[in-house]
Amino acid sequence: MTERATDRIEELIRSAESLASKSWFDRAGIARTRRAMDRLHPEDLEPDSVGRFSPGRGWSSQCVCSHSRFDIGLFFVPAGQVIPLHDHPFMTVFQRILWGPFEIRAFDWDQRFPWSGLARSTYEITAGGDAGTLLILPAYGNLHTLKALEDGLFLDCVMPPYDESDGRVCHYYGQVGTVATTDGTLTRLEVVDGP
Repeated sequence: MTERATDRIEELIRSAESLASKSWFDRAGIARTRRAMDRLHPEDLEPDSVGRFSPGRGWSSQCVCSHSRFDIGLFFVPAGQVIPLHDHPFMTVFQRILWGPFEIRAFDWDQRFPWSGLARSTYEITAGGDAGTLLILPAYGNLHTLKALEDGLFLDCVMPPYDESDGRVCHYYGQVGTVATTDGTLTRLEVVDGP
């Protein structure tokens, strides 16, 4: 790994450590972490190439840094493959697409109908390496799915990390219908088995 690459990764880790030790609403810390991720390029991370985009394989991941307050991981997604609709309960995620366009669809639970399984579409975008770092918050875009339109790679910095003992378990969801309301259509989601 080059010195520049090491410096950029260390900058991201320092920014994440600083932010994770403060309030999640530290705007300066959020901006600093986003800038650190925006400066990263695929060559800075030197992902393992073995099995990355093998025909017939699904998506895979590689840990960049594991910390008690955050995790940073790379995700390899072959063209046409989908990371299923999933959540990041009580978590903030910085997501940086490094290459390959992705279709991203996000939902949020509709607060008017708590515990109903009804979610409102938050956004549907196509984003590539020039999109900058996306911010996924506990109450914004937290349920999301990604489809690689070409072979793709993205980086996630998740704060705090998944932890079953703390109630932060990844759930996968299937869309089982829609419900019309006076101000739009909601999607009914139900928990399904993960990949």
